[in-house]
Amino acid sequence: MATEALVQLTWGGPQVLYNGGLQQARLRYHDAEARRAGLPPEVAALVTSIDPEATTVELVNLSPEAERTVIVQAGAFAEHTITAVRYTTCEDDSWIGDMYDYGHTEPVVTEEELSCDSPFLTVRLPASTRIKLVLRLDLRANTPSYRTPFDTDAGEPAPGTEESTV
Repeated sequence: MATEALVQLTWGGPQVLYNGGLQQARLRYHDAEARRAGLPPEVAALVTSIDPEATTVELVNLSPEAERTVIVQAGAFAEHTITAVRYTTCEDDSWIGDMYDYGHTEPVVTEEELSCDSPFLTVRLPASTRIKLVLRLDLRANTPSYRTPFDTDAGEPAPGTEESTV
């Protein structure tokens, strides 16, 4: 099974065999509802741009009925810190239109910015939603770790992993 394309397109990193064993990536994802690593069901991610200052990713909730919650992690081992995020919003929740509509006007999409100081960012995706995130990262700001946002007994975020929410 070849995972190279998935790693490059969703995590923004090269395949592990090119770097001597440890995965390097700009992003990683956690399913907040199932409390596990990976994207939630019916959610897709595409890293569209990487540069020294920012990483751009588009998240899409393909479910026509269910809201999904994704926790975006900065780095394969939470070694980066998200310092700010610019994200798209669309107030028109009916923009898809009715099934029998001939056409619908283009939705009004705006951008907002949020400051953050964490390796984790919680993103809530309503049904049939696409969001574009431009993440400002402080690269290699944290000690690499296998910790996840779920690593406490009480279910609260682990110390030092406080999240911002989009």
